[in-house]
Amino acid sequence: MLPTEFFQIGTLIAFYDHVLCPEHRVLTYRTTNREVYREYKRDPEVCVNCLTRHLCTCSKDCVKTVQRHIWKGYEELADDARYAPKYRALYKQRLVSLNRIRLSQYCRRRILNVQR
Repeated sequence: MLPTEFFQIGTLIAFYDHVLCPEHRVLTYRTTNREVYREYKRDPEVCVNCLTRHLCTCSKDCVKTVQRHIWKGYEELADDARYAPKYRALYKQRLVSLNRIRLSQYCRRRILNVQR
């Protein structure tokens, strides 16, 4: 992860439902918007005097805001499981099975088109 990505995203602490900014200050959960993103915000009183504010946010009101999709945690769990040695062979087998299913669907459609 690049330093600029860290400043943009932050670090999620899932147990406490908080995000940490680069200065290790807590951004608390505020709301879930209509696009199903959870919003974490920091109080502007703290961000006004922050040394790395120019890297975190460009907002005029000095509020650091991080958005995270509500299913992002599950996506990360799935990625971790996919690359685990226990499931690596199973994941390769899954790709082969999907290709077989797609091939059978394609053949079925061709047969139906020929019969018409």
